[in-house]
Amino acid sequence: ALAAELAHVWDAAGAGEAARLDDTEAIAGAALAELVPRLASWRGKVDELEKACAALEAEVQEGIHELCGDFAVELQQAQRLPLFRRLPALRRLTADVAERREAARELRRERARLLAVFGRDAKEERRGLRQVQAEVDGLERERRERESEVAEASGRVRSHLQSLGLMPITDVDKAIVAGGGFGMADVEFGELRLRRDFWEAEHSKLVAAQGSAQHVRLIWQALGEEPEADADSIVLAIIDGRGPSGGGSGLTDAAIAELD
Repeated sequence: ALAAELAHVWDAAGAGEAARLDDTEAIAGAALAELVPRLASWRGKVDELEKACAALEAEVQEGIHELCGDFAVELQQAQRLPLFRRLPALRRLTADVAERREAARELRRERARLLAVFGRDAKEERRGLRQVQAEVDGLERERRERESEVAEASGRVRSHLQSLGLMPITDVDKAIVAGGGFGMADVEFGELRLRRDFWEAEHSKLVAAQGSAQHVRLIWQALGEEPEADADSIVLAIIDGRGPSGGGSGLTDAAIAELD
């Protein structure tokens, strides 16, 4: 409106080209003097926004790398926004990425802990959070199952030793009887199962021997005979629950053969 009014008064007053040019330059000079500091101020604000956005983008990119690509799409979407909208979007995204990274680290710590329970190597390739979560879930299920199996096998070993009247023989037997989580590691679990099978076989021998000893006792009773201390020592020991040697050392194949 002011420019139109200036042109009107120029025409009305018959202003020449030189006068008009002089007025225009004066007006432009005044406007430029006002424009320069304002432009510098806005440029400074843009620079601040760009630097802040760049720092946040770098942090998000680092998280994307650690999380194997998670949040890459969200970052691209934020980068397409104007600077004044991009900055708050990146701040929100940075917070989300940080939370996910901490969750991933906690998950990897849990994975390492579970692998240590089994005595396995915790070395890991870069994988997404969902893959690590699936592995941790599987390890936790395996841990619960292993605990149950260890408790059952250890209980059977202790029960068999007690029924045989024996103290733990090997270091593995002693560790089983002592408890303390022996058998959770893969190597220990294999040893535990071997000792469980061994003592189950020994217990089966005892049961068979007890049956044979009771049969011999019935024969004595039917014949009205008394057992001889030396010749029938194995039978007497089994009947009395002392084992074939009288010292609770368990049954040997030779003792079973002699009893038969």
